[in-house]
Amino acid sequence: MPTPIKPTCKVVKNWERPYGLRVFPKGCKIRGYRSGAGSGKIVRTDKKGNIKRKINVYRHKYFMISRLNNNNKEKFLYDTGATSIGVNSRVAEKWKLIKKKDDNTYEALFPYTATTARNADNVDRPIWLMKNIEMKVHLTDSMNRTFEEVIKGTCSVNVENPNSSLLFGVSGIAALKKKGIKFNIKSPNAMVNIN
Repeated sequence: MPTPIKPTCKVVKNWERPYGLRVFPKGCKIRGYRSGAGSGKIVRTDKKGNIKRKINVYRHKYFMISRLNNNNKEKFLYDTGATSIGVNSRVAEKWKLIKKKDDNTYEALFPYTATTARNADNVDRPIWLMKNIEMKVHLTDSMNRTFEEVIKGTCSVNVENPNSSLLFGVSGIAALKKKGIKFNIKSPNAMVNIN
């Protein structure tokens, strides 16, 4: 006798009430398992049994990022308006992307493209664009589990200002999405969440 095919669960609008959603078909089980002895949270899994990872993102969300070769963690602001991962000269020097010379100028330790970027003050600043820089992102998912993910991203190094903002831009966000990490966008009025 062939085994019955399990129905695929879908979330559909609940027509019985004017609001809310329900699982269709009724009785369909959402993939997951219960962590802990009966009282733990339900851990969601994909078809292969891998744990789904979601990150809660607030308006002022920070990510802790370090380079692979050292553990100098820095706090980067989640910013969808930035096209790359914005690094100032202080952090770039600490991460060994650049080196200070005797005449107080910088020397790049990675291949770069010299260009300009317009900041929030509508002023063009010179930056060095370095591609495929490996870094480690320290994350906490929506179930408060901590993990690290190694990504390659494009860094824009501001060599003029050692105190400019550290921005986790679209380059880093896309690299995390390629690794299967989903972003759960929270209300803009939510509290600041720092990992």
